[in-house]
Amino acid sequence: MNYLKQVDKLISILTDNDEAAAAESIILLKENSFTSSELLLSVTHKLLSLVSENKNIKNLIYNEVIELKNYCSSIGLEVTEL
Repeated sequence: MNYLKQVDKLISILTDNDEAAAAESIILLKENSFTSSELLLSVTHKLLSLVSENKNIKNLIYNEVIELKNYCSSIGLEVTEL
């Protein structure tokens, strides 16, 4: 999986559907991560949090977020849901 492409896709979906604040929070995490593992963990955790807190966001990106979470698990990174 090209996780950077997946994250960019999720940011685009959020931006295109009037969830700019959520998209910006993901962009900031992406920009401030020092390693790929940190990026994957922080962004996936934030996305899971957004999905659990906001029904509109859940409807928009739930499947893609679960796919990203599963990718993390497949490479040994465990991201916990809230």
